[in-house]
Amino acid sequence: MGAKIAALKGKTERGKMKNKKTIYILLTVVLISTYMDLAWTAAGMTSPYYYNMVMGAIFTCFALLHGSLYMGRKSIFSLAALTFVISFIMEYAGVKTGLIYGEYHYGNVLGMKILDTVPLLIPLSWFMFIYVSTVTVDAAFGGRYAGWAAPFLFAMLDSAAMTALDVLIDPIWVTRGTWIWTAVQSLPAGSVFYGIPVQNYFGWLLTTIIIFVPYRIIFFRNKAHLAIRDREFFLPCLIYASIITVGCIQSWAVLANTGIIFVALMTGGVLSLAALTGFLGCRSNQLKSNG
Repeated sequence: MGAKIAALKGKTERGKMKNKKTIYILLTVVLISTYMDLAWTAAGMTSPYYYNMVMGAIFTCFALLHGSLYMGRKSIFSLAALTFVISFIMEYAGVKTGLIYGEYHYGNVLGMKILDTVPLLIPLSWFMFIYVSTVTVDAAFGGRYAGWAAPFLFAMLDSAAMTALDVLIDPIWVTRGTWIWTAVQSLPAGSVFYGIPVQNYFGWLLTTIIIFVPYRIIFFRNKAHLAIRDREFFLPCLIYASIITVGCIQSWAVLANTGIIFVALMTGGVLSLAALTGFLGCRSNQLKSNG
């Protein structure tokens, strides 16, 4: 019996090592794709639809595999399902009514649209950005729980981290014709933030809160079963920080907009530094325990 248990444990450990190797391969592709966006920008081009779909699929595989190891399968698949369903509903309602993000519609850059309204790539993109945002928050504040209020507090932090990415994403992608704001010129100056309706950011906060609250409730109920944090746990934080970095470079090079850069650095940049602090603290504890 002891030999059988030992064999099962060995098989499990080999499986984890194999998964970690796959995670590093997927991470490398995702990071290359993230920084490749600078090359598309420098060339005055928009990445083709098929390229975006392939990279989106790879990013999704990375998030699902990494999340299965460090968030638990129940948590990560719940997050994926919540994101795909809620983001599509909110985007569809947003395009049709203009009540959530402001009046806008999608161009043809992102390819095929669901119900001729929301590109298939959009719910996929929501999940990609949502995953790296929530891991960054966990890396920065994961050691600080607050009892019954923890799911709600962390959901608010998650939403802030996600919306920080939108501050950079929206202005750049608008220049590419990815989506078009149809009433921004008629809005009062105080309700427009660097060419984007302020309503859009409140819409992002609302959408992400609706996603993150049930996710965090599931997550904290299952946190006792989470894997021990190691170096690989922090890998999504590299993607989050890279998105912030690329977005700031593009905002400076394309938009010459220091205001967006300042806001992004004070939100996503600060979160990235906090995640780095969490990583350094974790590594220090591991070295002490090994010593």
